[in-house]
Amino acid sequence: MIAGDVVRLRQVLVNLLGNAVKFTEQGEVIIHVDIVPHTGKRPEGESCTLRFDVRDTGIGISVDHRNRLFRSFSQVDSSMKRHYGGTGLGLAISKQLVEAMGGRIWVESEPGEGATFSFEIKASAAEGTTAILPGLETLEGRRVLIIDDNATSRWMLTRQVQSVGMVATAVASAPEALRCLEGEAPFDVVLLDAQLPGVNEQIVAAFLTHHSQRLPQVLLGALGQSMKEQAGWPGASLAKPVKREQLFRTLIGVLATQDLSAIKGAASPLEGDGAIGGFDVAPHAATRSRLRVLVAEDNVVNQKVIRYLLEKLGYAADVVANGYEVLEAMQRQCYDVILMDMRMPEMDGLEAITRIRCKWPSAQQPEIIALTADVTQETREACELAGVREYLSKPVQVDKMREALAQIVPLGTF
Repeated sequence: MIAGDVVRLRQVLVNLLGNAVKFTEQGEVIIHVDIVPHTGKRPEGESCTLRFDVRDTGIGISVDHRNRLFRSFSQVDSSMKRHYGGTGLGLAISKQLVEAMGGRIWVESEPGEGATFSFEIKASAAEGTTAILPGLETLEGRRVLIIDDNATSRWMLTRQVQSVGMVATAVASAPEALRCLEGEAPFDVVLLDAQLPGVNEQIVAAFLTHHSQRLPQVLLGALGQSMKEQAGWPGASLAKPVKREQLFRTLIGVLATQDLSAIKGAASPLEGDGAIGGFDVAPHAATRSRLRVLVAEDNVVNQKVIRYLLEKLGYAADVVANGYEVLEAMQRQCYDVILMDMRMPEMDGLEAITRIRCKWPSAQQPEIIALTADVTQETREACELAGVREYLSKPVQVDKMREALAQIVPLGTF
């Protein structure tokens, strides 16, 4: 946690990323942030230096034109404005903002070889903690096989899973994966790129199942690609680039389900009454950890209260503030249920539900639980007509929320 100007920092990053995407037709755009090593002992309370690198594989910039980049209303040449658009103000503003934050900005590039825009800012440590995802400790020591032909993606996934104590093996092809699976050390889960060159994901899933006794698999697909359209896919799925929390939540869910199946498979006759050796093995705990929940609520206080209640019930959730953000979130991630406030700015809950019904096939549509302080019969009827599963009045009662969520079955379960 650091103290700084989040609005200005975001503005600089958006400017640099916008340029990188605009000038990169093929390849990738990477953002990397790190702490600049401090020489000698840093006095207590002194700020640290953060370095950001935005690297692309685009058209690149010649040495002669680099000095013009950070001037107002300046571009490399006039043909760029005609082809790509823009005023040339973005980099000039970014330079001013970075310098105001006590830093500097520069670029390294060669024509045809992409560009790396780098900047440094000063930041001081701040008090604060990040929320701990329930069940995160269950990932420690688990072995994960990563199959992805993109080197950057393999590196990022490896870093993410290692950060919670998982043991990762990353390979670039199905044959390499098969050799790993035939080794002595067993794996607990597989992360599989959906666009592995020359290999259909169903074929890969088949050989993983054959060689690994139904090893849990998570399919990683391109942003905006509907994972549920992968007909016959047996496991969980995520859109790339994968966010840490979504990845960990999914891994917790699939491993909890696998562990539960293993326990029940080895159970004694006691299994019949829902307990093994005195421990409850009913599937509700695994279902909670697997359930993908989205909260749509514009009031910040309500967001915090609802998220707190969900965490107490064993659920993790993403939070958005209006209907437009609901639709954007669904493009990135499949959700099993949406807790939808009916009155939100820009796009209200009813309109968001209507668009979901029109845009996504019924098999991919999440269940909707309406949240509203309007308890009139008219509102209730409007929710029912929109296909809302449950109607919860505000302030939300934890028992009512528990009952509503307990009825939700994760998409793709049947």
